[in-house]
Amino acid sequence: MSARSFRALASRIPPFASALAAGAALAVLAAHQQGAAAVESAYFARWALAVLVPLALAVPRPGHEIGAAAIASNLAAWVLPAGPQRGAAFGALLVAAVVTGTVRLLARRDAGGLRLPLVPLAVAFQALFAAPRLLVPAPALLWTDLLPALAAGFALALLGRVAGRSALAGGALVAVALGGFGPVAAGLLLVAAGVAGWRGERPDPRFVLGFAAAGSAGLLLLPRGEQPVFAALAALVLLAPFALWPAGGRSARAWWLGGWGLALAAATTGHGVAALAPALLFLSLALAPTPERDRLATLWSGWLLAGAALAAGFPWLAPQPAGQLLAWLGGTATSPSRQLVAAVLLALAAAALLPLLARRWPRAAAPRHLALLPALLLAGCGLFRPETPLLGTAPVVLTATGPLWGAPLAAPPGEIVVELALAGSAQLASGTAIGRIRLDCEDGAAVERALRTGIEVADWAARRPDLAARLGPPPATAWISWLGPDPTFFAQRYRLLWSPPPCEGGAPPVAVRIELEPDLPPELTLAIHRVGVRR
Repeated sequence: MSARSFRALASRIPPFASALAAGAALAVLAAHQQGAAAVESAYFARWALAVLVPLALAVPRPGHEIGAAAIASNLAAWVLPAGPQRGAAFGALLVAAVVTGTVRLLARRDAGGLRLPLVPLAVAFQALFAAPRLLVPAPALLWTDLLPALAAGFALALLGRVAGRSALAGGALVAVALGGFGPVAAGLLLVAAGVAGWRGERPDPRFVLGFAAAGSAGLLLLPRGEQPVFAALAALVLLAPFALWPAGGRSARAWWLGGWGLALAAATTGHGVAALAPALLFLSLALAPTPERDRLATLWSGWLLAGAALAAGFPWLAPQPAGQLLAWLGGTATSPSRQLVAAVLLALAAAALLPLLARRWPRAAAPRHLALLPALLLAGCGLFRPETPLLGTAPVVLTATGPLWGAPLAAPPGEIVVELALAGSAQLASGTAIGRIRLDCEDGAAVERALRTGIEVADWAARRPDLAARLGPPPATAWISWLGPDPTFFAQRYRLLWSPPPCEGGAPPVAVRIELEPDLPPELTLAIHRVGVRR
């Protein structure tokens, strides 16, 4: 081993040791605690190791963010009481470490030194999204998370070598659309890397025909319910004819047209945000690998990955990070169709912004004022807008014998924020109306919004394995999680933002009410944890 290689290896020891020490300290804490606190701390130890160990192999020297995350996360776990607040703080600290490491790595100027660290970085990023599956460690995690994340990291490294670092923007958008570097994202990125590398050579029609035939056969055999896999196989078919297009000045134009067409078509389908993944690959391959565009694409990729990581870890373990991020960006855009439209606009804006910025700042390595983007993102999320609470610290539970809660309003609300959780609703079909939020007007009229299970609200145990298999993913309004009495799943509360329309005739609203529908199962209850008004 040369002296240079030895120094490079030795420089990795302090952050790697800090990551191991963080997990060991949390395991010691779990051994001295009792009940739910011990289960939660043991889970923290697994989660910290899964995130910080690969991150220690990716971040540039000296890796201070690993040591800081190890100390701060342990401090939060030892000092704060068990519950959602401790989990939210712990998750936010791990996200901060991943965000800091991602931004520092992508800000490096040496493209050659960037490629290999993308592999452990993809694993650390995926560990944030795989957090719920770490409750019960199983060999299946090797196939569902670790190997796909490794493959996605290698694919991003290949894309960076073949198509320039501008291709990282497409990889970041794919990760946001598919909720991490899972099997589907890894497959799409590997396909993109292969096609991007092959486009520079003389095309072989036999290869392309076989490529399209395999994808078409998969589409015929695939159940339509498997939406992400459907999007992946659709990409195999749709990428093939574009791969035949000769490389050169017109090639980028073809990929641009294909990407825009697919993105707009995705807005009219029912396949959700995952349907955008093929379009995002088209747009990434359309970006010419010029140095100026590479720098701007790197910056854009870093903040997109940071935003998705933020949605994955704060609030703690949000089950649909891509949908949650888009819901924040879109305010009340919590329905799947509105989220998809918001995602299309985000993808097209990203694709259009990169060449525009490259022309505007041809010599700028990273415009400093673009570093304000995370602050603008948080401001636009509305997470910290002033809010007047209408509920005390104790939750209100609505039942068949007490189905109504109400509070007066001092002024017309701009937005009403509600946190809810159902219990005893496992037998109800998705979409069943269980209640409503009503705004009473001074003239006796009212405006209201329905509360439907699986859409606006869901059972607190909807992530229990047996319920999850029957009910499907929790709604995009899922907000904060905690370890329940059964440590194999996370309990969940749901957050709803409602911008009520004005009362007819301009009458001012005087009260807000939440009530259950009649004729519901007698064991059903609706817990109201928070009601607030924003102006």
